[in-house]
Amino acid sequence: GGITMLQGLELLATDAQTKVVAIVSKPPAPDVQKRVIERAGAIGKPVVICFLGGDPAASAGNVHRASSLEETARQAVALAGARQPGGDEQSIEALATRVCASLAPSQRNLRGLYSGGTFCSEAQTIWRAAGLRVRSNAPLAEADRLADVEASQGHTAIDLGSDEFTVGRPHPMIDPSVRDDALRAALKNHDLSVILLDLVLGYGAHADPAEHLTKIVADRGQDAPVLVASVVGTEQDPQGRSAQVRKLEQAGFVVAPSNAQACELAVAIVQNAGR
Repeated sequence: GGITMLQGLELLATDAQTKVVAIVSKPPAPDVQKRVIERAGAIGKPVVICFLGGDPAASAGNVHRASSLEETARQAVALAGARQPGGDEQSIEALATRVCASLAPSQRNLRGLYSGGTFCSEAQTIWRAAGLRVRSNAPLAEADRLADVEASQGHTAIDLGSDEFTVGRPHPMIDPSVRDDALRAALKNHDLSVILLDLVLGYGAHADPAEHLTKIVADRGQDAPVLVASVVGTEQDPQGRSAQVRKLEQAGFVVAPSNAQACELAVAIVQNAGR
C-alpha cells in the first residue's frame, strides 16, 4: 500500500539537507498512486515522480512528473539548482547513420538484454513512445508478454534478473554469465540490427563486467548486430566507470551516456537500418 514510500517522504520532508526528492517506482495501484502524489504535494519541497511504464501525467504544483530515469535525474538536478552534465556526444541520428553502414536490409529488429528490470522497463517505455511494439518477459502490458525468452519475436527486451534466469544462481549484476547464452544467440540472429546491454558497477557487482562482455563478443561476425551499451556507475566505484567504457569501446561497442540515450540510439538504428 505504499507504506514504506510514504514513510520515506515523511522523513525526507523533515530532513534539512534534502532539497529535492525523486521517486522512481513501477506503477502502483491507482489508490496508492493517488496517496503518494497527494503526500508528495504536501511536503513543501520539489518532488520528481517517475512511475516507470505508467501512463504519463501532467506536473502540478511542487510535483513534477517524468517518464524515464534520465528525465527524472535531469529534473531533480535542475530543481536543486545544480549544473546539468554536459557533453560533446555525436548526435544520435549522425551516430546511427554511421553504425548502420554494415547492416543488411533484413536487420530491422532490436533486442535488449538487461541485467535488471528497471532498465528493461525504461527501455520499453521509450520504445513504446517511439511507436515500436516490444515484447518482453517483464512487459509493460500483458498482451506484450514474450512467449519464449530464448527466441526473438520482433523487438524484444529481456529482464535477465527475473526468476526464470536467477533461480539457483546469482543475479547477473554479480554473475554476468547469466547473459552469455542469450548474447551469443543474439549475435547470430540475422534479423537484429542492434543489441542493447547494461553494465551496473558498484560494491558487490562483478569485478570487471566489461572484460567479461568483450570476451563473449570477440569472435562475432562482421554482419553481427550493432552493440550498444550503457554503463551505470562512477569513478568512485571499484571497477571505475571510464575504464569500463574504454574496454567496451575498444571492443567495438557504442557506449551511450545513459540507458535512455542508448534506447533512443537503438530506435534511430532500427529506423536507419537497410537504407
